[in-house]
This record gives sequence, C-alpha cells and structure tokens, in this order.
Amino acid sequence: MRRAASWIAAGPAAAVLATVLVTGGSAATGSQGPVSDTTYGCKVGTSTVNHRIRIRLTVTMKSPEAVNTDVRPGRLSMKIVMPRSILADVSDPPADALTAVITPKVTAAFKPDAGEAPEPRVLSWRQVRSPARSPVPATGEVRLTAATWTAGQRGDAFRTAVPGTATFTASALTMALTPATGPARTATCTPESATVQAKVLFRGPSPGTDCPPNPAATALNPDFEVPEVPPTAVPGPIPPAMGCAKLKGFSNIKKLDAGVSIESLSAVKSLTGFRWVVPRDPPPGTVPWQRQDYVGENQPVRATGTFLTFGFVPTTTTVELTQVGVANVHLIDSSTADGSDDLMVAVNARVTMRVLKAAMNGRQVEVGPKCRTSKPLDLKLRGGEMYDPPYQDNLLVGGVLRGLVTIPPFTGCGVGEDISRLLTAAVSGKGNEIQVTQGALCGTAGAPSPQCPPEVTINGKKLAQDDKSGN
Repeated sequence: MRRAASWIAAGPAAAVLATVLVTGGSAATGSQGPVSDTTYGCKVGTSTVNHRIRIRLTVTMKSPEAVNTDVRPGRLSMKIVMPRSILADVSDPPADALTAVITPKVTAAFKPDAGEAPEPRVLSWRQVRSPARSPVPATGEVRLTAATWTAGQRGDAFRTAVPGTATFTASALTMALTPATGPARTATCTPESATVQAKVLFRGPSPGTDCPPNPAATALNPDFEVPEVPPTAVPGPIPPAMGCAKLKGFSNIKKLDAGVSIESLSAVKSLTGFRWVVPRDPPPGTVPWQRQDYVGENQPVRATGTFLTFGFVPTTTTVELTQVGVANVHLIDSSTADGSDDLMVAVNARVTMRVLKAAMNGRQVEVGPKCRTSKPLDLKLRGGEMYDPPYQDNLLVGGVLRGLVTIPPFTGCGVGEDISRLLTAAVSGKGNEIQVTQGALCGTAGAPSPQCPPEVTINGKKLAQDDKSGN
C-alpha cells in the first residue's frame, strides 16, 4: 500500500552529466588512454571449430548527457583480425572477398555513488558494417574494417537517474559473413575475458543552478480553501522537497475555439503534513488518510496565439500571466476498504492576465501599457488516479493537471480609443480549458533530484512545446 509520506523520499534520483572515459578496451570521444584488443572465440554456423579473432572497437558517445536521457554510442568502428582457417567455414571454396555485418553486445553494470545498484543488463548496440566485397589476401590473416558511418539511434540504450558510473563490458556478438558468391554465414562469438569498452560517469549538477529561488512563504495562502483534515489526523513529519518543475501544456479559449501553448517553471517547497493515526480498534469503514501541503511560485508566463476573432478576423495576441501570492499544492492519499489507493492532487493559484500586444488583419493594434483583466484569474487544477491520463504517484515524477478557468472582462485597453469591450466580447467568459503536464522535480534541497535541468517527459520522451495532448 502506498503512503503519501513516501512520495518525496521514494526513488532517490539526480540529474546527470555524462563524461566518457576509456579504460583498456576501446577509445571514446575526448578520452585519453590505452587502446587494446578484445579476443573472441567464434563458431560459424554448425561448425564446432573455435576460431580466435581479435577486435579493436572504437566507441563515440555524446557528452554531456542529461538525466533520463538514453545513453548509447553514436559512431562505432571496428578493426577485425581473423585467422585464415575461418574462410573454410564461410564458403567452399574459401571466399576471396567478404562483407561483414557485426552486431556487438555489451554488458552494462552501474555503480551508483550511493544506494543499491540496478541489475546488470546486456545491451545490443547498432550494427556495424564493413565495405562491400572487402578483398581477402592470398595468404595470412584476414583483416576487415567496419563502422557505422553516421551516428545512429538504433539499438538498446542505458539510462539512469542517479549519480554513479556505468561500465560497458564486451559481451557476445554475432557476425554475418557474406562471401562474394553464396549465402551469408553467421558466426557467434564470445569474448575470452571481460574487456571494458567504455565508462560513463553520471554526476549531479550544483544545487540551485537550474531552478528559480525557492518560495519564501512559510504558510499556505489563506485566500484559498484548504482541504479538510479528518478529526483523527494529526500533524506528521513530511520529507523536505524544494526545487522546481517545468510545466508545459495549453489553454483553450472557448469563444475562439482555439488553443494557446503555455510553458513555465514552478518552484515548490514543502510545508506541513497530516496523517491519520490508526487507533487500536478503528471504527468500521474508516481508512488511512494522509495529506501533504506545499507552496509554489510560477515564473511569469508569456503566450502568443493567432485566432479568428468573431470567426473571420485573424488576430494575434501576446499575453503575460503573473502569479499573485503563492499557490497552494495539496497531495491527498487515502486507502479504500478494498485495499486500493485514491490519489488526488489539488493546485490553487491566482494570476493576473496582461495583454502586451495585439494585431488584427496584420495591422498592429495599440493596446497600451495597462491592458489587463479587471481582476485576477483563479486557477484550480486537479490531477489524480481518477483522471485519464492519471497523475503519477510521486511529486518527483509529476503528471497531468487540468481544470477550467473563467477569464474576467478586460480594462484599460487602447490608446486614444477604449477597446476593452472588444477584447471582452472576443475572449472573456467561463469554461476555458487548461491542461498542463508537470515534469519531474529538479530539487535544490532535501530529496535528491530526478531531473535537472527541469524538463517535461512522457514515457521517456521529451514533450515538445507545441504538443497539446498531454499524453
């Protein structure tokens, strides 16, 4: 059963900066160190002959890498030295030219700076190809070169969210060897000893470099209604959570039947927590209950959208949303009688909307320096397990928040002529949908950071600014 008190402490994570090193096995971008060969034992097809070959693998990897970013080699190149005896197992008569397609595999072992290590994984890297019809010398060893000629994004990737070192060690590989005439034969190769191909260091950033300042407030905003606390609940410890998260999403203007993309950074700080104390003989039907309280501050948001005002006039408007006071954030977790959990996230905030500039039919409209809504907008965003898509079960991870907002009438708009009524008629009203995806928390104090710099990701994929699905 999940407990709200574990949300901030669960899954310690931190941003990463990947630096590629090399030890013994191969070269890597920017590395300085020895380069050596890996010896493999290879068997071709059903042959029982074990051919000893040598491969020198050069690995190019990007540096730095961001948190939760797939770590995989870009360009791979190989120098392969094979005994002449392998030709008899490839074709009859022995081939005088070969083409090779190699699928290298590595074992990824991760050693975190603190905590337990994830289980080792075997990764398949992108296939490496030799030039077509590489000639075979009349005598002596058979030598091939092979490479991925451009950086590729295929194959397995390694990913981690905590500081530490990932070591990539040579594992089994396959070679598809094709003679000048005849079918390809597959060689299955196993390294004779563990040879390190590359090491990647994951380091966390300096605290606070990616986030705005933490909120200074020491109490919830009294302007908003606070969820009630059951009589049996008492104040309880709450793990510290200070940092910021990126918000990306959209707001639909109901009258215009159009949407505006929004993006902001939100800094949060934990305040208080309440938990239900289970009595020795709990009353029938009572369930555990917990609430965690936070305050948040959003950076000012600027959004530009183009609409058909009144259905036929193309209008481009840039607005700025500025938060008034701190926002209240509540995470409520309750367990039902059947053992399942209900999670709800409630965010209450207030913002002013100011119109910075506007244009109609391509002509600039003078809105003046005081064009704004007559009063602030109240934002009530909700998320949780009862919504689709659901909010995640961890503040560190984030999730989707949604709500409806009323846009008040406009005032102070225009220079020489008051156009406030025009904007009010075109935009103001009820039922304007807003949906944002909160990214993972980039922490500056307390719990470690899962993602710095802050970014919004959905299923491991960065959410583009113009993606309005939230899925």
